[in-house]
Amino acid sequence: MANHNHVALLQSGVEIWNKWRRTSSIRPDLSGANLILADLNGIDFNGSNLIGANLIGADLRGANLSKAYMIKTKLMGADLRGANLMSAIMRGTDMAEADLSYANLNQTDLIDSTLTGVNFYSAYLIRAVLKSANLREASMIQANLTLADLYRTILISVNFREATLCQANLIEVVLNRAILDYANLSEADLRGADLSTASIQSVVLDGADLRGTTLPQAVVTCPSL
Repeated sequence: MANHNHVALLQSGVEIWNKWRRTSSIRPDLSGANLILADLNGIDFNGSNLIGANLIGADLRGANLSKAYMIKTKLMGADLRGANLMSAIMRGTDMAEADLSYANLNQTDLIDSTLTGVNFYSAYLIRAVLKSANLREASMIQANLTLADLYRTILISVNFREATLCQANLIEVVLNRAILDYANLSEADLRGADLSTASIQSVVLDGADLRGTTLPQAVVTCPSL
């Protein structure tokens, strides 16, 4: 349960909340709090406990959520453009249809999360862990997933156009109808991956491990082949 004093303080507004965060070493407890559609633009939730909180449709643009605990948090349709989620724990979080363009998700734990339809345009997911996450119809255009772990992630109709997936773990993934055009998969681990229905025009596969990988019949400009 959320700390009632912390909830009351948050209701006083972002400016007052952030001022308190600058002068206090207390870790906020907003677990299970109902913050649906809340205006939290620029909020400082660094290291906060947001486990099970309801942030559906919340405005979290530019928010600092680094190292926050967000296990099974509801973020469907939330606006997280430019937010800092570095090293946040977000296992089992539902972010369907959220906007995470330009967000920082470096080293973020997204295991078992629902990321269907999420906009990750130009987001950073370096060393992010996305094992068993559902990325169906997500947009990863120009996103940076260097060294990201996508083992057995659901990647149906994901748009990776111009994305960077260097040294990413893509073992046994099924890139069903995914778009990888102009993506960089240099040194990616694609062992046992299925790209048979993916679009891989001008994809870079230099040094990628393609043992057991199923590629489309017509491969266009794959330098490592």
